[in-house]
Amino acid sequence: MTVRVPRRGAADPRCSWSVATPVVAAVAADAAAGVAGVARLETGVVGLIGSAVHQTRQRLAGTTPADVDGVRVRVEPGAAGAPVNPADPADPEDAVGAGDAEDREDVVDVEVDIALDGFDQAAAVTSAVRRAVRDRVAAATGIRLRSVCVTVLDVSVDDAVAGGRA
Repeated sequence: MTVRVPRRGAADPRCSWSVATPVVAAVAADAAAGVAGVARLETGVVGLIGSAVHQTRQRLAGTTPADVDGVRVRVEPGAAGAPVNPADPADPEDAVGAGDAEDREDVVDVEVDIALDGFDQAAAVTSAVRRAVRDRVAAATGIRLRSVCVTVLDVSVDDAVAGGRA
């Protein structure tokens, strides 16, 4: 699946591009893994199945899969309330709720599963992960995420002790 991204400020308002969801997931995974306090990304049961399918498909295609374990991307095509490229905001045809689904921006939600470093505050780390994912995905792809859901699946005290923080 791909995400349609409007090209804001383009000379031709009909311009847009598509970004594959594995690309969004890889950018989000990289951003989350780089946040201080994240010991690693965790793969839940749903993630294990999706990861196995994704890696098999990539290997069959002869490419190296990006590490997206612990990240899921959901896309609702054309679900955003406003048209992608409104010609005239005062025109009722371009008003919120008007037009076809093809004229609307896709809505993207990202879910990230992490293991925390045992010596960091969960609330602070999850907020930092949310910000990092939202900012990095926007900078790399132009996609504005509707939501970033961060779930803490494990607290890794062993990693913190091995790192000399005990």
